[in-house]
Amino acid sequence: MKATCPFYRHWYLANRGKTIYEYSYDYQRGYLSSEVISTIKFVGSTAETFEQDELPTEWKIRSSIKHGLASISSENVLILTEEQRAVADTLWGQGVEPFVFNTVTQLSGDTVFDMIVNEIDAEIDDLKITMTPMTMEGHADVSGKGAAQFNLNSLVLEDMNGEGSANLTGVKGSVDGVNDGHFWLGTQNMSIDQIKFDDMSDGFNVEKVTFSLNNSKDEATNKLNHTNSWTFATVDSLGETLVSNGKLDFALNGLDYDALVKLTELFQGYESPDFMIDDQDVALALDLLLSKGIEKVGIDSSVNFQGSDISLQSALNLPEGIARVSDNPMALLDVISGNIDVAAGKQLVDMYAMMAGGQFEMWLNQGIIVDGGDQYEAKVTIGEGNITFADGTQVPLAALAMMGLM
Repeated sequence: MKATCPFYRHWYLANRGKTIYEYSYDYQRGYLSSEVISTIKFVGSTAETFEQDELPTEWKIRSSIKHGLASISSENVLILTEEQRAVADTLWGQGVEPFVFNTVTQLSGDTVFDMIVNEIDAEIDDLKITMTPMTMEGHADVSGKGAAQFNLNSLVLEDMNGEGSANLTGVKGSVDGVNDGHFWLGTQNMSIDQIKFDDMSDGFNVEKVTFSLNNSKDEATNKLNHTNSWTFATVDSLGETLVSNGKLDFALNGLDYDALVKLTELFQGYESPDFMIDDQDVALALDLLLSKGIEKVGIDSSVNFQGSDISLQSALNLPEGIARVSDNPMALLDVISGNIDVAAGKQLVDMYAMMAGGQFEMWLNQGIIVDGGDQYEAKVTIGEGNITFADGTQVPLAALAMMGLM
């Protein structure tokens, strides 16, 4: 029998009206077990993207289902075409399934799942590919909330002529949250122990990379908050550490949820070559978003370069109430407030100060730059249309903006 998948509507809503794929299945029911052949056909701009990357737009999955007293379990594998099977045999070995995806669904609708992408040890032309099994496991409930973790120990790409290699080790990640129909709300985390590139004369190595993201909605204020963070331990080249202890935190808090939905809806289908958008509609949506204010646009970053620490912290605020920014963008400069702090180690600054041709010494003497002991610091505040330096000097933001436009 053929039918339209009942959860297609939920996927449609979750992707804000964008039709991503069509889904159908053939279902052969047995007493204690069943077999389902599912067909997923990507359509629209998604199909165009697959075609550009020379990937199939239609995929078939065989599901072997077992019926229990209080649950249903299934084992799912891809049904490959002859051409796909030939590629899979080269990568994974004769007759080996590229991946197996298992699920167990309770009567309540809650589902636990696990997936394994099998190991690869193959040579294609002059490229050797070696990958340990990649695993993922997680759970989801009927509301769409879920969590998952994945792990990949190693992926190595090696030129067989000895011209270079790329190595990725210790990849781990997790997600926990829900797509509310417009945005992902929850957390995402990933860490990589090592990223290494080598060639015949050069190469570099990055140690201990991490990434985290959090989106949350304040139901009381109907505001969306976003934060993301990147860190790394070291970046080395030819045995020498170039930079270390890198960190970049970014925060965008207090965005009006309804205004942001309105803005993102305008860009549905932007991947399509036929996509068109009305500039006036975008201007009105931006006006609405900015009129609701932005609680914080923040950056907290630091890195050690050549033995000296460099840091940048900033936090800016846009209050509610500004109207029709699209008619007068410069009006933003009169209401934005916040601060920007920059610091750098003396050893590094002194090394490059001569390049400023005396300008650095003048700033130091004026108090724009402050001697902070083992580092130099520059602190500015922003408010009432001005940027104010540590020595009290004020410069109109409008003047700086006009200089930037020249």
